[in-house]
Amino acid sequence: MRQLAILSSSAKSETLILWSTYFLYMLFAPALLGFGINYLVSKNHEKRPGQDHAWNENQEIIFSHHQWLMRTFIFVSAFMMVGVGTMYYGVGYAVAVLALIWWFYRVIKGMIAFANHRGMPV
Repeated sequence: MRQLAILSSSAKSETLILWSTYFLYMLFAPALLGFGINYLVSKNHEKRPGQDHAWNENQEIIFSHHQWLMRTFIFVSAFMMVGVGTMYYGVGYAVAVLALIWWFYRVIKGMIAFANHRGMPV
């Protein structure tokens, strides 16, 4: 098992921000705030063509988790809209429940991976 490298103060703050967004996602209701935080962090850290980024492993892992959470929010939002749109037909309830199960699966999977210092597929 890999040991965590000694983190700089900026890496510690990025780690705290990531754990905070995972917490917001677990509460589900304030997830929009978590999405906003993920978006801002991702835009701040994304690699732009022509720029030489010397990222360390910790930054790559944190960035992959922010991307993972953003995709989770976007896909579940789309599934929930489909679910709400089809509730009249009765199918929407199943779609909404499956979307919520998938939501918590992805959040928990991401938390476990981050606790084990592993990145997420981007």
